[in-house]
Amino acid sequence: MKSRFYLILLLLIPVFSCKNDKIDCETINYEQPSDQSLFFSDFVDSIELIQLDSCSDAYLTNEAILIPHDTSFYILNMRLQYQGGAPKAGVVIKFSSDGKFVGLIGDAGNGPGEYIYPTNFFINSDTLCVVTNRDKYIHYFKTNGEFITKTPVPYTAFKQVYKYSDNRYLVYLNLNNKIRDERLVVLDKEGKEIDAFLPKKTKACSFFEQRSVFTKYGDEIMLREFYIDTIYQYSATKGLSPRLSINFGNKSKYKNEYLESNGSREALHKLFKLPYTGILKYYESDTYYIIEIFETFSFSRQRCLYVLKQKQSDIIRWIDFENENAFLSYSLQYLDGNKLIFLAEPTDFAKANSNFKGKLKHPESLEKIDPEGNSVVVVVNLK
Repeated sequence: MKSRFYLILLLLIPVFSCKNDKIDCETINYEQPSDQSLFFSDFVDSIELIQLDSCSDAYLTNEAILIPHDTSFYILNMRLQYQGGAPKAGVVIKFSSDGKFVGLIGDAGNGPGEYIYPTNFFINSDTLCVVTNRDKYIHYFKTNGEFITKTPVPYTAFKQVYKYSDNRYLVYLNLNNKIRDERLVVLDKEGKEIDAFLPKKTKACSFFEQRSVFTKYGDEIMLREFYIDTIYQYSATKGLSPRLSINFGNKSKYKNEYLESNGSREALHKLFKLPYTGILKYYESDTYYIIEIFETFSFSRQRCLYVLKQKQSDIIRWIDFENENAFLSYSLQYLDGNKLIFLAEPTDFAKANSNFKGKLKHPESLEKIDPEGNSVVVVVNLK
């Protein structure tokens, strides 16, 4: 096995102007990657492995979503579970920073502190909010699990919600909603519409939106969407403005044709057969930002690339984990300062190469992983 990750480097990315409501934003040109690669040591300082406790409610699926907060990990397990023959359609689980199971935040059901089929969750200060679009509520908990209250969401066709402040909510509507001609609606605390953004392009059914479209950075909210090749930021004073744009060039051609077709079956079949790209995740910290990009060559050939940029530098690194240590591909969960946080399956670490092992802060942690145990939090400390 080769002693380095294959990384793709664009030595200099020209920055252009992205005009939207008279606001400039940085634009990255997505070009055909070169054959030049970087050593893993060029951007990774060390790696920590934290295997999560196993218990009846704590086995995680591939669709789990992790948010670190204070000294804990909060994880929304999305896929249907069963307990005693009854469905448990998703629950938020709390672990300590060393992987110990602390408890559940709420539980499945219809009573106070219970919810069914959560679609996303977020943390504001010390309040954890679980959003469910089946019963159309936001459920509020203290981070210790104590239930506070729940408030209704005044829409029937929404994907996700984020409480921006004590008196403002962001609601991300379904792509095929018949409520408004926009996808992002801003509500006051009484549920009255304040503003709306992002005009709908099509009634095509949505995909790749099971991940949160919202990311908090400082006092602003970042918004990403698979269909739009721009990251937006929202603030109460500026409204919605472009933060960062990726120019995919011809790789957006067939995706745009699909959107313009109003979701026709013929255009969808064409899309599955021909290349297209989209933004899956976006995270930002004071030091870095990172974008996860999904790229297909055909329906059966696809890959995930990460765009990593240090804010003080013009160099952008395109990281491809598909060739080696592929268990890190698609598994990024969070960017916290200079830490990339992944969530990987324990059986995958048998595939770890020497570069990965050489960066382990505690080499013995790899040997302690139970392949039949729960998922493993991988903390990659960047230089």
